[in-house]
Amino acid sequence: MDCVELFNRIIILNVPQRRTKHTQLLYVPIVRTNYEANDMTRELDEYVAKHMSKVSVIRLANRSGLITARLAGAREATGDVLVFLDSHTEANVNWLPPLLEPIALNYRTVVCPFIDVVAHDTFEYRAQDEGARGAFDWELFYKRLPVLPKDDARMPEPFESPVMAGGLFAISRVFFWELGGYDPGLDIWGGEQYELSFKRVYHADRYAIDPVGVVGRPRQQYLRPEANKQRQFIDDF
Repeated sequence: MDCVELFNRIIILNVPQRRTKHTQLLYVPIVRTNYEANDMTRELDEYVAKHMSKVSVIRLANRSGLITARLAGAREATGDVLVFLDSHTEANVNWLPPLLEPIALNYRTVVCPFIDVVAHDTFEYRAQDEGARGAFDWELFYKRLPVLPKDDARMPEPFESPVMAGGLFAISRVFFWELGGYDPGLDIWGGEQYELSFKRVYHADRYAIDPVGVVGRPRQQYLRPEANKQRQFIDDF
């Protein structure tokens, strides 16, 4: 990760911090993998200390992938709720309280925000749609199903969904570890949303999508590492 990329990620990470009440935000970890001390180490520490009082940098010696990095951040967290966001997402105004309320009512609820679209070439921000339930096909490609009529009539209340959309969600820290956290066998991104969704179903708990909590994420064409999910979940059956 070069200096420009890292500081771009810090600036983006600073958006949730600016758009969140300090009483609601306890700790924000930045996890660096494949860490080697260099001139940028001091620059990063000084920047974080000066501009981001609730941010801490966690350094891992080896290049270990997304899931290992998220687990490292989760282990350091001390707040009641863990909120996982991709580093390239943009938090919208008042994004956090709607994600926290369902968990306050039932700590075994996992809540995902609406994920709007940020154009990768112009950074134009636009709404995705009116929401959908998550599902998948036999090749474990993520699919979207229409919201049920009973849930559509209750908008903008949270609605239940079989599967979460990906790595953007809020979960009780206690419940996250009751589920066992992420499976460390997931080497690269792809499949983590299914793994947590399956664990949640086994525990007969609730997964909800909240239309009021909104974040934006850049969208472009890319290859999906589907083999990661198939190897992790289908091998054992």
